[in-house]
This record gives sequence, structure tokens and C-alpha cells, in this order.
Amino acid sequence: MPYFNDDWSCTRKLWERTAEFAAEYPDLLVHTHLLELEMSNTIARSNGAADSLDLLEDVGILDDRLLAAHFRMADEQDIQRTANADVGVAHCASIFSYWNPDPEAQWTPVPDLLDAGVDVGLGIDDHYWHDSYDLLGEARQARLAANLEWGHGQFTSRELVRMLTIDGARALNIGDEIGSLEAGKRADLLVLDISSPKFAPVNNVFAHVANQATRADVETVIVDGQVLLRDGDLQTMDADAVLDRVEAAMERLEADTEWSFNLDGTETPSTWSVVRDAPKRGPTRMAARYALQSFKDKLRLSPK
Repeated sequence: MPYFNDDWSCTRKLWERTAEFAAEYPDLLVHTHLLELEMSNTIARSNGAADSLDLLEDVGILDDRLLAAHFRMADEQDIQRTANADVGVAHCASIFSYWNPDPEAQWTPVPDLLDAGVDVGLGIDDHYWHDSYDLLGEARQARLAANLEWGHGQFTSRELVRMLTIDGARALNIGDEIGSLEAGKRADLLVLDISSPKFAPVNNVFAHVANQATRADVETVIVDGQVLLRDGDLQTMDADAVLDRVEAAMERLEADTEWSFNLDGTETPSTWSVVRDAPKRGPTRMAARYALQSFKDKLRLSPK
């Protein structure tokens, strides 16, 4: 799956190269953050398009091979165009609950997406932002955030479990291979241990999964018929060796940068070093493009 970070930092040339790559490898999906921030459509206009969806449609990748993360700034027209193009959406609830650059911005309109027939799965985004590796936790966060935005009862527990399984598979365009237990599909499944007191009485499995289960309750994991975790024990890797490699990598990172990591927090580089290195960084160039296009937009909208 070719992955390009987001629609608010990529140039038209990069999207065109993405389309060429996708055409060369038709079995791969294309994944990007889409309509994540208010600046998404502004940057699209700086790339010569009306908005983000127009840009992706112009280059030829607004189709069923596209998996769009976030989609939080989508309006009614965006939702319908996405449904018509059969684009899948990955809803990553925790990242914007933890880090929200614009608290006044709308939340991802998942209920409207589902009503329009868009396949929506749950994702975790970049775990280093908020230390989340837990898709089961994402189901709870998706429910709480939606209820806060639109009122109680936005999702049933069954809908959340579907977003974790078959709807997520369909968003990835592989719903005919995984996502449900059916003859002819790959054996992709996990086994939850629901014998602990917190699950008693067991009378609504969907509610238990969506409201109470955590990764600690996962007992066994099978992917394409291969057992990866059995009774809580990893079967395919040496966990101690992996931890040793992580520690070594962190030591190299500290040696190569001015960052310092310890148990009581992180010491970041000095303000001077950040300012010194800013011209080398992509976000600085992106911010300049955004400022220029915003100025052009204001001129276009100003009365003459």
C-alpha cells in the first residue's frame, strides 16, 4: 500500500507520481490523510484544484483503491462524492481526542458516512502521538467522541464491532478475503478471554467487546491461518530480542539528536536548535505555501 502523509502537505507532482505508481501496481491500495485539517482544501487550491477531492480525482486516485484517514472536515457534498467513488475511510478517534489543533473544527461525520454507504473502519493513526496501540480502545473513543459531538446513541455496539471487523476489511477493499468468519475466507481472527469477572454476566457479546474488552483480554491471534499469539505467548518472534533492539535504537536516537528520554519525561531540543533547523524541514515550506494561498483566497473574495 503506497502511503502519502496527508492532503495538506503534498504537491500536485507528488500526487501525479502516486497515480502513476498506483497504475503500475493495480493490486495495491493508496492511503492518505484526507480532509484532516481546515488547510486541506487551501493547499489543494494552491495545487490548482477546487478542493482536496477534486485534486485526487484530477490525478485519478479517487476510487475504490483509496483509503482516506480522518475525513473530519468533510461536508455533505464530500460525503456523497466519497460514497459515489467507493472510497474507504479510516476513523482514528483517539488522535484528535488527544491532539486537536482546532477544537472548533467538526468531528469526523461517521454517522453521515455510514448513512451514505461509505465503508468506515477504525484506526489508531501514529501511536507515538498518544501511546495507543489498542483498536478495542478506539471503539470506545469513537463512541464517546461521537456522542459528545452529536448526542447520545450515535453507534450501537454491533456497529462498532463491525467497524473493527468486516467494515474495516471493506474499507481496505479486501472484505471478500477477511473481516468475517466464512468458508473460503482467510482464517483471520482473535480469541478474547471473557472469563474474568468484569464480563459477568455474559449477555451481550457486542457490548462486552465495544465497552469492556482491552488488548490484555486477547488470548490468541491467528492471521491467515498462522497462530501469532497462543494463550498470551508470542509465537513468531523473540520478544526479548525485539526489546533489546528498541533500547539500542533509542540510544542511537539520543546520540544523534538533542532529545533525551527517561522515565519521568522527555527533554526536547533547545528553541535555538529548532529555529536553526527550521528551513530544512518540510513543514516550514508547507506553511509558506499555505500562507500564500490563503492570501490569494482573500484577494479573490474581497469586494472590488
